[in-house]
Amino acid sequence: MEGALDTARLDDIGRSLKLDDKGRRHLFAVIVRIGETIAAHKAATESRIPRTDRNKALRSIASSLANIEGKVDVLSGHDAGTLTRIFAATLAELLSNAGVEAGLGQRISWSTPSFRLLESRDATSREGPYHLLESELYRPERESILRKHAPAVLHGHFHYLRQQLDDFLAVDREHNKGGSERRPYRNYAVARLAKTFQQIFGEAPTSSPGGTFCQLCEYALPELGEDTDGLDSAILRTLRKMRR
Repeated sequence: MEGALDTARLDDIGRSLKLDDKGRRHLFAVIVRIGETIAAHKAATESRIPRTDRNKALRSIASSLANIEGKVDVLSGHDAGTLTRIFAATLAELLSNAGVEAGLGQRISWSTPSFRLLESRDATSREGPYHLLESELYRPERESILRKHAPAVLHGHFHYLRQQLDDFLAVDREHNKGGSERRPYRNYAVARLAKTFQQIFGEAPTSSPGGTFCQLCEYALPELGEDTDGLDSAILRTLRKMRR
């Protein structure tokens, strides 16, 4: 992937596939994440660190994160209040509004700043309104939300970080298979789209030419810098492998 993804183009893809706003946002996030994972792997291939050493360390981190996820779940079920008292204020300070939403896995309706606040001396200073909005409006609002949902946000972020490592390792496995005709990044992208297809579209992906999943791949792959030559066969191989 060269440069940033075209957000307007990704929105057009969602509309072409007749997705609602929620579905388009989900699809956008998935495609962006695929692009980021591929870019991270391309950069890693230029590193001097031996692949086996790197992946051993990454698998160890992923395992530790999974262990933490489990312990957060256990403690949440028996004593969520302790996690909340320890982490709510700190998470409110560290996370953005988008970070809280990502941890919860849902959109939040944040307060709209008043005209009076935006016109205040602090808001119109050289620093601009950001710090004022954070201290007077959004950080207290985040803390209020986290007083109820800190364990869920913690779990969500540990899960997200682990999934990123799992995605990177999946790309690396595909890349390491070799073969002159292989397209490891395209194969990974097709498999990753297939894994989330049912969540977004409410149906299992199929290899039917002209079907919704094939259309999705035809639209998304060029945005990720991958061609669509021989795509029907690639989709068929990927779905067969996933069903084994």
